[in-house]
Amino acid sequence: MKTNGMNWTRRRLLGLCPLLLALAFPLPAGARPPGRRFIPNRVDHVDAEHGRIVISDIPFRVDANTEILSPQGKPLPLGALRPGMHVRIRVTPGSGPVWRLETIEVMP
Repeated sequence: MKTNGMNWTRRRLLGLCPLLLALAFPLPAGARPPGRRFIPNRVDHVDAEHGRIVISDIPFRVDANTEILSPQGKPLPLGALRPGMHVRIRVTPGSGPVWRLETIEVMP
């Protein structure tokens, strides 16, 4: 193996750089974990009876763990959402291509 003039110790230290940087400069306490993201969207259809909602042409199932919040941060029932409302959703990766709907926030 050609080392291009680098000795063994220098190669090992350069390989540890990302780890050393992560230990030296940790993320702030309030940083969101990777994989979560907020997406601003518009409600297309709400079926409160069956726990379904269509947001920007993407159907989601709303389960008991999904939080629906008003602009003031208070919980809302699924029936309070109307087509045309602007919402911000928080999703997390689920199994395969399915995204898990975690939070629906109504935008003012």
